[in-house]
Formats: sequence, C-alpha cells, structure tokens
Amino acid sequence: RDISALLDILETDAVWSDRMDWTNISAAGFSIGGYTTAILAGARTDRDQFFAFCASDQRDGTCEPQLEYPTAQQEFQDIAETDPSLIEKLNDDALDWSDARIQKFVLIAPAPGMALTDDSLSAINHPGLIIGGASDKVAPIASNAGRIASLWENADLQTLQDVTHYDFLNSCTERGIEFTPVCQGGSYNKTAAHNAAIALTL
Repeated sequence: RDISALLDILETDAVWSDRMDWTNISAAGFSIGGYTTAILAGARTDRDQFFAFCASDQRDGTCEPQLEYPTAQQEFQDIAETDPSLIEKLNDDALDWSDARIQKFVLIAPAPGMALTDDSLSAINHPGLIIGGASDKVAPIASNAGRIASLWENADLQTLQDVTHYDFLNSCTERGIEFTPVCQGGSYNKTAAHNAAIALTL
C-alpha cells in the first residue's frame, strides 16, 4: 500500500506529476522488497501455505530469524498480544494489491517466495526480471526466485554465480564488518553483484 500511496501523491504533486512518464513505471525490490514487487504485479499471499512449507523438511532460510533483525517475529507476537487487531489486519495479505500503473517489475533475491500462490503468479502478464544469487542460503533460488520465475510466464530468471543474499546490500565499511552481522561472512562480492544487477535491470 505504501508504494501505491506514493504513486497517488506523485500523480497530483505540482513538481513531480508532469515529470513522470506514467506510461513507463517500473518497480524493483530486494528480498522482502522483491516479494512486495511481486505483490504489486498481482501475486497474492497465502500465509498458511508459507507456514506449512516452514513446518516441512523442505523449509529454507526464509523460515529462520534473519541476521538484520533476529527478534522481529518475537517482537511482532508481543505487539499482537496487546493489539489483537494486528492479526486481523494480516488477513488483508490474501487480497489483490496490484497497481495497474506499474508495468515492469524487477525482483532481486525475492523472499519469501513460498508465501505467494501458484494461481496468482501464473496469472501475471507483465514482464518481470528475477535475479537470484547462486550462493544465497537466506532465500535459495529453488524455493524463491526460481519458483516465482517458473510460474510467472513472462518472467526472465537470471542467476548470479558466487553471490549470496547480502551481497546485494551496500558494500560494508571496516567498522560494518566488525560490528554488523549482515557484513560478516558471505562472499564480499558486492561490487560484482551490484554491477550485474544494474546491467540486467537496464
């Protein structure tokens, strides 16, 4: 809803409305932003499907606490206990949140891919580019980028070798490497990953 709300504002903004080519709007997102981009294209969420996947022996890194915010799920549950309406709002996940103003889509290491329904992915007609890292253990290609691309008829899957999930993030400073979990480990192949993703997107 945030992306659509932003487009609503831009459409009526005195500075930006005439500067936008409203016949050529694209969306791009990384990780859960890639999931959001799929939703904007017409994909729909089935949380029960995702939970069933995470309860199976096929579960992947998207089911685990994430390095950048390992306490997120517990904090969410704590908030939900004091605000039950939060759980009710999650039912909106299954609705259609596509935005017809957006015509092209780039998903970079999208996650969680197993939360998106087969039928909704198969119904997307817009062109899509899906980029995944072959060494991504957070959102492995098979259950995320690859699954989405296999169902999205007009999508092109591009796999970057020796690239991990966090290689798509900003390059880390020495201090970042020392103190920030997402900067520790991985291939440190960020520049190559960035350049490849930019070239493919253009």
